[in-house]
Amino acid sequence: MADSREVAQRYADLFMQRFNEIDSNSWKKPWISSTASPMNITGREYRRSNRLLLAFLCEKMDWKLPVFMTWQQASRLDVCVQKGQKSFPVVWFREWYEKDGKKISEDDLRKLPRDEWKEWTRKYSMSYNNVFNIAQTDFQDKRPEQYAKLQDAINGSVKTTVEFSCKAFDEALDNGEWLCPITRNDGDKAYYSPSEDRIVVPDKERFPDQRDFYGTLAHEMVHSTGTEQRLSRDMTGFFGTESYAREELVAELGSAILSSTTGIQSSIREDNLQYLKSWSQAISDDPGVITRAVSDAAAAADLIDKTLRLTQRIANELNMKEIIPDLNVLETPSQDSRTQTQDQQRTHSRSL
Repeated sequence: MADSREVAQRYADLFMQRFNEIDSNSWKKPWISSTASPMNITGREYRRSNRLLLAFLCEKMDWKLPVFMTWQQASRLDVCVQKGQKSFPVVWFREWYEKDGKKISEDDLRKLPRDEWKEWTRKYSMSYNNVFNIAQTDFQDKRPEQYAKLQDAINGSVKTTVEFSCKAFDEALDNGEWLCPITRNDGDKAYYSPSEDRIVVPDKERFPDQRDFYGTLAHEMVHSTGTEQRLSRDMTGFFGTESYAREELVAELGSAILSSTTGIQSSIREDNLQYLKSWSQAISDDPGVITRAVSDAAAAADLIDKTLRLTQRIANELNMKEIIPDLNVLETPSQDSRTQTQDQQRTHSRSL
């Protein structure tokens, strides 16, 4: 199993390649072209940074199905990983909150009054597993009928229309469910005002490609998660400073994660390309820069997803157990998750 430095380098290399592809072609190119979310062979969709990075990996390798499995899962399905194929590390968490020696889950935290959240400290243990894409195995040869059904189900979920509506997002906006006001108008500016704790975006009809409305909105919503009472990022930077550029990096990555969550193909905004370019050298010098930014972006996207219940609202019609009847053999904890060693785990804390 890879250590944290190896994982950081793999993530940095993948990010820089994807960024350079966007830079060399056009800022109009979306971060993620496919709207199908990466998932484990059990049907469980990957979350947080795993969702973004595995989507990047599928783009890089031109894998048609974003379905992954561990070596142990492949073996238990009598599927073999092809010779010479390289795995990719995914990170997974066990998360809780502490106060005065008491521990509660995130669900329990959200039942408390919001002004009490900052009194609790977020803690989590983090480990890495290695996964292979289904294209790196002989799954298609061993299980051709199931592979064809899986291919039809995933490809059938992809939407590519420019006139776009995300019902899950629209319902949440119409109900005023976000943590700060969102104003839509007929202007051409999109921004988050920390002093007013308010988001302003143009009406969806102002966007030639309506998917970019949701991408732009998601970008500003990620900014709004950075306040002290939410995820407490450094929001003090002004245009041209390192902290300002870093916050733009977090917002763009968070928007990309949400775009994958909701099936939106949104483009990177032209002005933000310059902020992202400023990080190229920093990431090359310290791969941890991108892992920290992705971690912050993933936490922001997760807060938005849970607050607006986006994943919950989006019905997942893909029933993997119907496609792969013996999928239940994968429901018990895998051997690699039962044999973690102390040096493979890291415990972190951060005030909410």
